[in-house]
Amino acid sequence: MSVVFLVTNNAAVDLDARPAVDSPSMIDRDEQGRPEPPLAADETATLLGFLDFQRATLAWKCAGLDAAGLGPRSPPRR
Repeated sequence: MSVVFLVTNNAAVDLDARPAVDSPSMIDRDEQGRPEPPLAADETATLLGFLDFQRATLAWKCAGLDAAGLGPRSPPRR
């Protein structure tokens, strides 16, 4: 089991410390270690499942970046 941390505003958040949605499909993880959202669930479980997936995606994309790598902002849209 891997522990995923998300660093925001100099505070680390342990994403695996949050309560898991009570769904068998949440045990499944993709090749990046992200939890698969439930395919058939109520609205709350589906929302929480997709939020967990998005949080894990952000942690995966930001893994290995130092403060300088996390600092640049995207250019404004025109």
